[in-house]
Amino acid sequence: MKGIYKDLTGQTFGRLTAERQADKINRRIAWICKCSCGNVTNVLAQSLISHATKSCGCLHNEIISNDLVGKTFGRWEVIGESKKRASNGYKYWTCRCDCGIVNEVSGESLLIGRSTQCYACGRKSMQKQLCIEGHDTHIWGRTASYSCRACIKNKHLLTHYGITLAEFIDLYNYQKGRCCVCKKELGSYMPREPGFTKASRIEVDHDHRIKNKRASVRGLLCGGRWAGCNRKLGHIDSSEWLANAAEYIANPPAQIFLKGQ
Repeated sequence: MKGIYKDLTGQTFGRLTAERQADKINRRIAWICKCSCGNVTNVLAQSLISHATKSCGCLHNEIISNDLVGKTFGRWEVIGESKKRASNGYKYWTCRCDCGIVNEVSGESLLIGRSTQCYACGRKSMQKQLCIEGHDTHIWGRTASYSCRACIKNKHLLTHYGITLAEFIDLYNYQKGRCCVCKKELGSYMPREPGFTKASRIEVDHDHRIKNKRASVRGLLCGGRWAGCNRKLGHIDSSEWLANAAEYIANPPAQIFLKGQ
């Protein structure tokens, strides 16, 4: 698929994570996205891909109203407000890295985690095989801002499902790397291993009725835009409904009725 028609399920754009496709907005493809603050909103696919929209609106409010002096973002410590302004009017802040280097960083980059340290420290961290949490970055990789992708995945799992990356991997191994429903082999959970880009990518299935995130997790299913067990289940959380659906498929009433005509 090309452009905005590609599957964005599970991808993160700033503070937004695309959950599933929404109804079109003015004939344009849109996605239902969950913001890290907890809000759910519909966003045009093009706005996500171009990074024009990075939150439900909370990021803009924080950038405009928050005083970041004294706060830390990774290795940055905000020591003052800069006179520099972005083209959209957003503030820049004077930040000091742990190594002593001082630089001006946009409030947007600090708040969404795009900038966590100075360029020199980033270059040094790129050369280290293990991140601060002990993840092998030669396998997991790093982002353009030198953040460990394993740490990002761990944060995503904790935010949305209440489980850690280690627990996610243990659950994957417990299921022997297979989907709980169709029993097909799941793709790899590590971005630099063969099979990571398989169509049967891993999706965390959870019961939408349970508010406790950790308690709502049911297992790992295969995913995909037009197929995949996680998409097929959707928001079906009733075992009674599933039993009725199975009976319906096994004994279609129309076929029974038409045979009697």
